Amino acid sequence: MALFGTFGSLIFAIIAALVSGLLLWITAKLFKLKGGFSVAFTIALIIGVVNWAIGFVMGFIPFVGAWLGGIISLIVSIWLGITLIKSKYNEDTSKAVVVWLVWFVLSMVATFILAFIAGVLLVGTGLAMGAGSMMFGG
Repeated sequence: MALFGTFGSLIFAIIAALVSGLLLWITAKLFKLKGGFSVAFTIALIIGVVNWAIGFVMGFIPFVGAWLGGIISLIVSIWLGITLIKSKYNEDTSKAVVVWLVWFVLSMVATFILAFIAGVLLVGTGLAMGAGSMMFGG
């Protein structure tokens, strides 16, 4: 079962890279950067796979692995994102930082929207299946 969870998280990382690549591509278009969706997707995919690998390795460390893995992933994502935007789009560091920040904000907004939708769907499904009677004493 743990093996499926590991590969399931890799599949989720690839799907997330598609969405993240789309958001980076939109951000790149806003800043008139040269490069299509493939450049944005490549950057997002590299960051997603590296973060997956960090999480996988840190998962072997008891108690602090998840917490430490999150911090390491954040630091590596910031550095890698800015470095890749700078090199793949051939931009200076200051513009790469601004592009990364806008991309990050768009990603957070998209994450909150998708989490809200998922929550509504899960609660709605639970209520439709009769869990409401258990929750509300009926």
